[in-house]
Amino acid sequence: MNDKVLPNSLIEKNSKDLLLKFPKDFYLEAKTYLNKDEIRLIRKAYTFAHHAHQGQKRNDGSDYISHPTAVAKVLLKLGMDADSICAGFMHDVLEDCDVQKINLEKLFNKDIANIVDGVSKLGKIDLENKAERNGRKLQKDASYYGQ
Repeated sequence: MNDKVLPNSLIEKNSKDLLLKFPKDFYLEAKTYLNKDEIRLIRKAYTFAHHAHQGQKRNDGSDYISHPTAVAKVLLKLGMDADSICAGFMHDVLEDCDVQKINLEKLFNKDIANIVDGVSKLGKIDLENKAERNGRKLQKDASYYGQ
């Protein structure tokens, strides 16, 4: 795992004082149906994702963490469980941040790690399918114009 992802003190002590606070609207929604332990686990995932994506920017110039936060907000509004919301925050860390699945299992749990891994693989499948479709279209176009 990339050492910058999560401060060692957070890993070792798992102190709630080191966890980042959610945006206020996120917290207000979360406390309507999640218990304190679930909210703490999600804060840990939010903190992890924030550190993992530190310095990364979106195409519009905003901090990258805005994307996983938006994904987690959708999952929260859908009433998903804590593991799914955690995975929403961390869905890009395996492919974009030099994080290993085994480390997600150690820091969170196997279910969260499997969800994050599955979402990462789905993204790759979609890109491969899109590339294949584009390749076939290009071949078709090339053969048409070559006549």
